[in-house]
Amino acid sequence: MKATVKCICDRQMVLSLSRFLLTFVLCLQGLLAYSQTGFNPTKNLTPDYSALKQSTTELLDKLKSSNYGNDFNTLKGTLSTLSSELSKENVSQMSVQALTESAKSEFEKLKSNSDLSNNVEGLKSSFEKFKETGTTALDQAKSLMDNGVAVSMPVTVPYLDNGPFAIRISFDSLRFVRGDDFDEVEDDNTLVNVDATFNFPFATSSDGSHVVRFHGDGIRLEGGNRASRIYLASDHRIDLMKNKVAIEILSAFPKGGKALGNCATGDSTWLDFDCNGVQDMSLCGRFLFSQSFITAATKGHETDTVMAYFSFMYSSGMIAKICFSDSFRVKGCGDFVFKVEDAIVDLSDERNGNGFSMPDGYWDESGLPVEAWSGFFLSKLAVRFPSNLDFNKKKDKQATLEVKNVLIDDYGFTGNFLLRDFIDTRGDDKNSGLALAVDTIGVSFWQGEFSDGLISGRADVPFLKKEEGKAAPGKDDGSDDGDGNNGDEIEGYPLGFRGHIGYNAAQDKYLYSINASLKADQHFKVPFTNKASIDITKDSYLEVGNENSEQKFGATLCLNGALNIESTLNLKGVRFEGLRLSSLSPHVAVKAFSLVGKAGFSVGGFGIELKKIGLKTPHVSVGGGTLSTAENEKDKADLSLEAQISLMAGEGGIGAGVGLDVHAEHENRWKVKGLTINKIMLDLDFSAFHLKGEIERFKNDDQYGDGFSGGMLLSLKEFGFGVQGEAKFGKVRQQDGKLLKYWFTNATADLSGAKILLFPPGVFLKSFSGGAYHHMSRESYATKENKVVQLASKDQYKPNKDIQFGFLAGIGAYFMDDKLCSANVEFEMNFNTNWGVNYVRLAGIASILAPLKVSDIKADGMIAGWLLAEYDRPNKTFHAEIEANINAFSGLLEGKANLQIHSDPKEWYFWMGTRSNPNYLKFASLVKAESYFMLGVIETPMPPMREKLAAKLNAAPSNAIGKEDQIQKGQGFAFGIALEAGGQLSLPLDILYAHFYFLAGTDIMVVNQNCGKLNWRASGQAYLCADGGVGATLYYPWWCKWHPCIKSKEFNILSGTVTTILTGEIPSPVKVSGELHVKCKLFFIPMPKINIEATIGKGC
Repeated sequence: MKATVKCICDRQMVLSLSRFLLTFVLCLQGLLAYSQTGFNPTKNLTPDYSALKQSTTELLDKLKSSNYGNDFNTLKGTLSTLSSELSKENVSQMSVQALTESAKSEFEKLKSNSDLSNNVEGLKSSFEKFKETGTTALDQAKSLMDNGVAVSMPVTVPYLDNGPFAIRISFDSLRFVRGDDFDEVEDDNTLVNVDATFNFPFATSSDGSHVVRFHGDGIRLEGGNRASRIYLASDHRIDLMKNKVAIEILSAFPKGGKALGNCATGDSTWLDFDCNGVQDMSLCGRFLFSQSFITAATKGHETDTVMAYFSFMYSSGMIAKICFSDSFRVKGCGDFVFKVEDAIVDLSDERNGNGFSMPDGYWDESGLPVEAWSGFFLSKLAVRFPSNLDFNKKKDKQATLEVKNVLIDDYGFTGNFLLRDFIDTRGDDKNSGLALAVDTIGVSFWQGEFSDGLISGRADVPFLKKEEGKAAPGKDDGSDDGDGNNGDEIEGYPLGFRGHIGYNAAQDKYLYSINASLKADQHFKVPFTNKASIDITKDSYLEVGNENSEQKFGATLCLNGALNIESTLNLKGVRFEGLRLSSLSPHVAVKAFSLVGKAGFSVGGFGIELKKIGLKTPHVSVGGGTLSTAENEKDKADLSLEAQISLMAGEGGIGAGVGLDVHAEHENRWKVKGLTINKIMLDLDFSAFHLKGEIERFKNDDQYGDGFSGGMLLSLKEFGFGVQGEAKFGKVRQQDGKLLKYWFTNATADLSGAKILLFPPGVFLKSFSGGAYHHMSRESYATKENKVVQLASKDQYKPNKDIQFGFLAGIGAYFMDDKLCSANVEFEMNFNTNWGVNYVRLAGIASILAPLKVSDIKADGMIAGWLLAEYDRPNKTFHAEIEANINAFSGLLEGKANLQIHSDPKEWYFWMGTRSNPNYLKFASLVKAESYFMLGVIETPMPPMREKLAAKLNAAPSNAIGKEDQIQKGQGFAFGIALEAGGQLSLPLDILYAHFYFLAGTDIMVVNQNCGKLNWRASGQAYLCADGGVGATLYYPWWCKWHPCIKSKEFNILSGTVTTILTGEIPSPVKVSGELHVKCKLFFIPMPKINIEATIGKGC
């Protein structure tokens, strides 16, 4: 019995002492830490406190358990550990205000209890050291229970430097409640009475009304990461703007009643805190506007007070959404009605409010994130105009102003203003026939400065009437005015217009331009005539404004469309594009002006056909901007005409034509300033001959200057042959300022119908030609980038002052029939200004199994070829080249063979194909053979490995020979051949199938190169690659969804690859290297691979 009493007494003593320790730990870990200096209230809290609290909590859990007696020694050890923790330097040095005198007395009573002294002597000894280290704390705790403790908890708001957002919290009373003593409390708790204050930003008062107060009685200190919450002490009012605006801080938003827009009706005002300070705060309230300042605009609510609700949370970074209860009017601003939507006050540098958007390029600090922006953001503000300022005659519409995406911050004001439905005079009998609707006027500001603006709308033009019997495109009849209204309000067609407003800061001047365009393509009758109509496309426009800052005002009409005239002149299509008529210089400009189809009429029995018409101006509009010229520059325009007259119709007819430009200038009016004949055409068709030709004038050409160019064809019908000639002559000013005159002429006689035998048994003369030129030359073939051989024509020759004279002579022949084999050959020679030989050229083209016309200057046939040999005497260069191409049976057989001979003072070579462009023969994409032989200059080093061979070796194509071993190009010879074949074979349904690929070849090169004791070096390579496989397809029945079906699966039976390459260099030093790679697969079983690589010797 005695032992039982001791156990119970020991348990009571330890339980009481442990409760006391738990209270002590909570105070140390939370409230008392704030007596330390610095904004961070937890910087002096070490992990020791956490360990202390955890140990104490575990102790209480054990004390509350029913089986306690067996763990008494463990409990004593735990308390000894707590005593040791409390004796640490960082605990003893804290300036604490904790514990109470009553707690100290309880501790002393427990220690000196005579009834327990014999049984707990060891336990009392364990707390001796704790008493010594905790005496200071015990002495300072008296005021905690008697008067309460006030602890300041500053809140740091870095981006405001703690200025207007100071929050302070104090605890008036701290008391410890035991769960065993109070039925309403389930567990031990520390309860506090809490007061907190918050300075409302941007508001000050002498009576302290700008301070928002929070209060809570008996608030439980949760501990850990859990926060406690207190609420607004009472609804609070703050007057602003000389009592025109008041702010009410509400305990909670009212439920029901008026709508609060996007502000949540469940928001309330509260403050969360824990032992680490303020964790979060929710503040909700409303702005109340005095009726002497703002009145409600909704009908029936004119006497209501306009309110703007707001709500924000401290953790969200001080971002508040403002929701107005009603649209409103401002006293002193007339009958303007304002409606605010989605306004946000953002005082956070960590995030943005919902719906916020920043314009592109707004920040000048490139590294600053969008979230760092702070200020006032207004998504949308609508302003309705008073009726006396509303020019909208439509009863169902009223002018409104929208303000979008407004930012007000340190940069200034940024936003867009849109004025809608401001003017609409349609339906007004007093508008003098002009129906005008201004749909939108917009103005933009950027960071406190005017940026730009726009204006758009519609206008009806009264003087254009729709042609009777024709509906405008996109309309069923003539009863639509273009705006969807039945019945014309006025006789006219709608134009849509759009304008731009700008600002020239240098001149402090606003610039504007208005662009009007058709809403759809239109067909009009030209006023004052019944014989003409005009089609205007919807991309035509009228532009007025002063956007050219040098001009006060300008108007430009730009038209795209076509003009139709039906009379004796049946003109069905004159199409114009970008035809600009302007009040500014240039007054006329055009992009394109052309005749569609033909136009014909008769004069005195002679038929006249207008083949071409055009309008040319020196100024071309691009982009639709207003054009301008210098003040002293006159407007010019050229009307281009090309016409042909038939003097006699049918066979034996005579036709002539002319192309001319009529020049005009504009001073006070347009005046004809001259006539230029650009082209003369002649067509004489008689029973014996046909003569047809034209000569055309060119002017201010970059290469040819001024002159004439043309051609003539004479056919002798009786004899079956004809003569075709061409000529070009003119003058051009050279860089030294001197004038160079030049001419070129060439003629070809077609004798293909005469059957003149040249050589038995079947070589016939087809043609002969001749020509001459002065101060002209053609580019040498050896220097041309485009290596195409062509016979002479006038367009290939350019003016050249170093050529005195040159002549041409040619002959054409065919074998048996001109469709079987035909060729043209030409010889050319020219002389320098000293009459020395300058250039000699022999060229020819041939075609087999395809006809070759006399006038052809290049060959094209199943088998086509050409030859060229030229000698350039000043550069001492001789070059000859022959090439044949095969393209037969729709690509079934293809091939090419090329031979080149070249010699100049620096190099020479003889090539039959090259490495980069070898001769080849290819059949049906199955077999391809290639070869080349090069003597003299070798164009490239040893060729790289072929791509397909490199793929088999898993190597890069450039690794045929190691880079350090590659022999550079030089004088010598090279030779190479290659054979490539591949294909696929299969039985029906791919029951069995096979594929194969074969590649083999060799390359040899010998060049001059200093290596060892010899000055030449030979290298070569040989390679072989064979790849193949055999497979089968297995078909088996299967069930496919709702019906039976047959499925198939392919599998390989045997596949393998053999690849080998051998390279070498001789004579001294000798280097040989080789590779062999073999891999094989039987069914799905891979066989052992063979990979052998070896190198003997070394290179230079």
